[in-house]
Amino acid sequence: MTQPSDIVGDLDAWLGEASARGRRGEKQEIELDLVRRAVAEIVGLREALGGRRGTDSIAAEDLNASNDE
Repeated sequence: MTQPSDIVGDLDAWLGEASARGRRGEKQEIELDLVRRAVAEIVGLREALGGRRGTDSIAAEDLNASNDE
């Protein structure tokens, strides 16, 4: 089994490769901007979550039945 890759690392690598290719058209610039924005949003969300990952379990005291009727 291989180690799962980090999406931010993969996107940063892609940005580096795309930037190294040189000349780009308007469409490519739009794509690069979208990837930059995605990276920034992911990093911001990770900072807001304080390192909590999707694979972390939720403590029982953090669960509630507020949606139960």
